Amino acid sequence: MNPQGDPVVGATVQLQNDGRVDEVQTDNEGCFSIARTSAPGWYRFKLVASAPDHDPATKKLRNLTDHRVVVELAPIDDEGRSSIEIVDPTVDDRVLHCGRR
Repeated sequence: MNPQGDPVVGATVQLQNDGRVDEVQTDNEGCFSIARTSAPGWYRFKLVASAPDHDPATKKLRNLTDHRVVVELAPIDDEGRSSIEIVDPTVDDRVLHCGRR
């Protein structure tokens, strides 16, 4: 979403780990889903979101669990900063419309 809460359609979202990159684009509602399976263990992942004319956002994640995130991509000419926030979908309604994909 942008700072006004509108979806950023077609933004690129990548999940990176040990040279592997899974990439998807946001849909018409600004939602995305990345499905990946990993062997049990501790891993470090990096989630990167970007879109033309917006500052990119990056978040480091430990272990791959069922994370729900809110990505805010700020326009380059905006004073704000882009961010990725892990949220609890039971109390944060910003992710409810995306559903389980």
